[in-house]
Amino acid sequence: MSEIKMIKPLKYWVQKVLPLVYDDSLSYYELLNKVVLKLNELIINNDKLPEYIKAEIQSMLTPEHIEEILSEIFDTLRANIAPHDDGDSTTATTNLSKGTWVWLNDNLYITTRDMNIGDAYITTGDNPNVVRTNVEEQVDSLADIITDYYDSFKYALTLEDDGDSPVALKNRSEGDLLWLDDKFCQLLMDMSYGYPYIKDTNYKE
Repeated sequence: MSEIKMIKPLKYWVQKVLPLVYDDSLSYYELLNKVVLKLNELIINNDKLPEYIKAEIQSMLTPEHIEEILSEIFDTLRANIAPHDDGDSTTATTNLSKGTWVWLNDNLYITTRDMNIGDAYITTGDNPNVVRTNVEEQVDSLADIITDYYDSFKYALTLEDDGDSPVALKNRSEGDLLWLDDKFCQLLMDMSYGYPYIKDTNYKE
């Protein structure tokens, strides 16, 4: 990531000296040696952090992962709207009170009177015991909100998006972050408008 500056490990030479006292304590130079060694470990780890963060974000933004998250959200939403789901059953599988919402054939219905286990669902005619509701429209509306939230999260990382364009749509600089084919990418070199994108040559995912 262009915002993070890479730090080179410290180069050092240590001159071995005899301790003033022969005990378990460390001399100043021995202590300094250990501190520098540990500091270099932290520097190396820190330099790997941007790639790690980018990899984690990339793994979260795959279509499969997003689909999995949305599926969990919709399953939870569906259960919260109506915990009773009789699938394609033609009869009630539990006692239902008047006004209870129930899923039938993936459609949402509301009971118009009390029903006992085994009572047949009547959805048509002059005296149905369940009528279809329009809550699915609210579910669709929520789906749009979730999609907007995903877009907001996506573009919070970077607003630059060249879509599926095979070439740069503007002049760009090395280290710039942008979206290509819905993938989070970083440029490896300066690019002029119209210059073709070549994976692992002038950009990486």
